[in-house]
Amino acid sequence: MRIWKRPLKVVVLTILSYLIDVCLMPRLAISGITGSASFAAISVITVCYGRKAAFCSGAIIGILMETMLSSVPVLYLVSYPIISMLCAQWFADLTDRQRERRKLARAGQEAPVMSSRFGALVVKHLMNGMDVVRRLFRREENLNPYLRIPLCAMTSSAIMNAVFLIYGYASGFGLDWTHLMRSVMAVVYTVVIALVMTFPYRWYLGLLGRKRARWRNEAEAI
Repeated sequence: MRIWKRPLKVVVLTILSYLIDVCLMPRLAISGITGSASFAAISVITVCYGRKAAFCSGAIIGILMETMLSSVPVLYLVSYPIISMLCAQWFADLTDRQRERRKLARAGQEAPVMSSRFGALVVKHLMNGMDVVRRLFRREENLNPYLRIPLCAMTSSAIMNAVFLIYGYASGFGLDWTHLMRSVMAVVYTVVIALVMTFPYRWYLGLLGRKRARWRNEAEAI
């Protein structure tokens, strides 16, 4: 029974976040704009448990959305799992093999340029300017989970809203700056939900107070 404890918690948390989206969030809408509790939950699961759990959670949400709410065939069913897996590549804990591979790749890229003084100066200035981006998307160590969770929620929501805007434009729906600003506000709302729900979600998953090393060793267990 203990083997199934973690997968069951992930499933229950995923379904709970879906129910919050469809039952509670419409009542908390601001000028008709709502955030996504589902992406907040998927972000917590992604950072805590890794890619497989993120895909399963995204697939469950996609199936529920497609069955209950979809007005565009297959849009939710495809988008949620793909977005979850894509963000998991950026924000899930790195394995030891990935960490070592990225360190070697970075060293191999910098070695030819660093052979000259001018190249060393160029690399130094570029790395100073791009350090945050590198640490996020080509990082060699895991960033703080409380930073990665809202960033993952923001990225997921931004991609989903971009999909909506692109579909609306392709369908001939008149888009203007109002739609873009509403999409931005929806992303911000999702980040706020992620910040508020991070501690309750992590508490439910039993992760508060555990060491990061243990999280990494268990990340791909599901």
